[in-house]
Amino acid sequence: MPRLLPRCLLALGLTLVLAAPARAEQDDEASYEFLSRQGQLLFDYGKYDEAAEAFAAACATQEGARDFECWRRLATSAERAGDVGVAIEAWAAADDLGGEESLVARQELDRLLAAYGEVRLRVPPERTLPTVPGELLYEGLLIDPALKAFVAAVQDRAREDGLGGALWLPTGEYRFEDAAFSVTAGTATELVLPARLVPYRPRAFRAGDGPPPAGVGGPWELGGDLELMLGGAPGGGLGNGPAGLGGRVRLGRHVGALRLEIGLRLGGTPIRGADDPDGERASTAAQTLGQLDVGVDLGLGSRLYLTPHVAVVGGTLGSVLTACRAEQASTGRVWDGECRLGTLVAGGQAGIDLQLVLPEPAGRVVLRVGLFGEALAGGVAAVPGDRLKGGLDTDLVRAGRWRFTWLRGGVDVGLSLRL
Repeated sequence: MPRLLPRCLLALGLTLVLAAPARAEQDDEASYEFLSRQGQLLFDYGKYDEAAEAFAAACATQEGARDFECWRRLATSAERAGDVGVAIEAWAAADDLGGEESLVARQELDRLLAAYGEVRLRVPPERTLPTVPGELLYEGLLIDPALKAFVAAVQDRAREDGLGGALWLPTGEYRFEDAAFSVTAGTATELVLPARLVPYRPRAFRAGDGPPPAGVGGPWELGGDLELMLGGAPGGGLGNGPAGLGGRVRLGRHVGALRLEIGLRLGGTPIRGADDPDGERASTAAQTLGQLDVGVDLGLGSRLYLTPHVAVVGGTLGSVLTACRAEQASTGRVWDGECRLGTLVAGGQAGIDLQLVLPEPAGRVVLRVGLFGEALAGGVAAVPGDRLKGGLDTDLVRAGRWRFTWLRGGVDVGLSLRL
């Protein structure tokens, strides 16, 4: 114990000594002088957006908040970056400092308010800015070169990234895609954007440092898939082949990170009797299944999602060919052979889907690939005394197999439209 205490004190001392330069460096980087020099360097290199961020951080310090020069540099950088709203706020803050320099701030503030008006963007529920990329048109004539350059810069941003956040524009008539609006200097104009111009951004579970979601057409999903299935009833005896092919139409709604979906599945499996080795009487059993599905969206990328899901399934697997006894009503003659009988089934499904939002402007088209497995409990939809098809006036006496379990897996590939 006497030797352990000096070692602990030595380790603690070394930790404090090594940590002191790191803390000092962090304090320097958060100082007014450092942030101000950083902002000026970025400004000199023409990086006005980043310069405005640095000056905003500098003016947020206790020393910078009292310095007129800090607010002036912030206002100049923000205006050069096209963020007139920040420039107006910076000049207003400089004006509040009072003194002889407040006259300069007031003149600059009046200049901006006389030339620009604010546009407040209003978006439909469940949708967020920025808008989809589009054409912003100015319907008039601008003479001032500075205003012309400003509008051109905003038009370039709208064409590449859409409209978002605070938006200030020179006085005049504008049109963004097919949404027309007017801007009056010194006043605020409200622009209500239609849903087609504002993307829906999925609220999937994603890593905290993951990329932000790309916009899609909306929370509704209408899709179609091609299904390839493999499996059947353990123990056989139903005359159905192991492979099946089908299609599915589905309608889904995304609620937060949940996906709720209903679907209609149509398909078929080949059937062939035990006494027909050459398949001369082979046909296809047509299946019709309904499905109610719940899944959870996991964001793997801005356009890539993984959705594990579970579902309840019910309907019919079509006809099965099973051993039976039938009796002809008119003669009382009895046959032992195979009967083609309808089925009813119900059960569950579990699977996982990989969804890719294709890179088109509205984000409406989604490619979907899925794997699934399902277990269905079913039975023959016939009882003794039922008239059998075939035109021989025969009634079912008994079937070789009334109940069965159907196990199969599959893959589905399809496209969805987000609406």
